[in-house]
Amino acid sequence: MGDTRRELQGQLVAIHPAKPYLRYTQPGELVLDQMMGPGTTLVECKLLGRRAVGVDINPDAVMVARNRLDFSYAPLDAVAPEIKMYSGDARCLDLIESETIDLIATHPPYASIIPYSHDRFGDLSSVHNIAEF
Repeated sequence: MGDTRRELQGQLVAIHPAKPYLRYTQPGELVLDQMMGPGTTLVECKLLGRRAVGVDINPDAVMVARNRLDFSYAPLDAVAPEIKMYSGDARCLDLIESETIDLIATHPPYASIIPYSHDRFGDLSSVHNIAEF
C-alpha cells in the first residue's frame, strides 16, 4: 500500500468542516461518524469540545485517523472531549449505546465512482448498482 493519507484524501470536502458541529451541537455532546475515513469529523469535534465516535470499515483509515488525532489540545471552556474510534461496518453499530448520539455526521461513499479500498468485504464504494447498495 502506498501513502495511505493520500489514498484517503478527497472523501470529505473540508471547506468549513466545523460549521455543522457548531450549529447543531453543544460542547460535550456526542457526534457519530460511521464512515469516518481519515477522521476530519473527529478532529473538528476534538477542537470544538464535542465528544465523538468514529467507525470505518477500512482499518488503514482508522490508523490514519488515530495519527491525525495524536495532538494535545484542551479547550479553554470545556474538558477535553472523549474521542473513540474503531474499525467496523457502518451498518452494525452495536458497540454504541442506544439513544446516546446527538448528531450523526455521515458522508457515504460515491458508489463505485471513488474506490475507497481494494477487495475489502462490505466496502460500499465497490458497489456497482443501487440494489446492491
